[in-house]
Amino acid sequence: CLFRANTELRGASTTAVSGFTVTGDVKGDQSYTNGYNITLKNITVTGTVSANGGIGQISGVTGKNGGNITIASSTIGNIVSNGGNGPERGGNGGEITLVNTAPVAPSATITANGGDATSCGYGGSGGDVSLTASAYNLSFVTTNAGNDQTAIGVGLCSNPPFGGARTSGTVQSSGQYSGPNQSPSNTTQGTDSGLSDN
Repeated sequence: CLFRANTELRGASTTAVSGFTVTGDVKGDQSYTNGYNITLKNITVTGTVSANGGIGQISGVTGKNGGNITIASSTIGNIVSNGGNGPERGGNGGEITLVNTAPVAPSATITANGGDATSCGYGGSGGDVSLTASAYNLSFVTTNAGNDQTAIGVGLCSNPPFGGARTSGTVQSSGQYSGPNQSPSNTTQGTDSGLSDN
């Protein structure tokens, strides 16, 4: 599914069963603006859920922020909301919130990294990840700040950049996963299926 608006998908009316399966990816990525916000409830996504921010196009323009991803009572593959790269400032990673959610595979990753500064400046901050009663392995969660470009004479950095370096994001985890154990009741092919609005 490729979205061009902030989007919410609900797979079932009850948390007792994950009632719908998207076979493929759910994408809210942007090329030149902030990533779209995505909310998923009671659903299975076999691929990646992403809301990456776009790039900064010209000097003085920062990379764009990753969108916020909120997922409840679901089974998901990889989850990504990175900030975009920008000449003088990387965009920030998005906020990722999971409640009662499990990965499709034990090695599934969650990534909310800041974007890089590509000319003369500082990378964006990493996003914040909150896991409540969810089964993702914390070893596969990354919220790194983007790379800085501050050395004089390197790239287009003729003077020390203004501002300061950003920080890595936070990861918080609490509770124990107790999600649905019934089989999904519906299936759809998800990648680039043309769904574009709420």
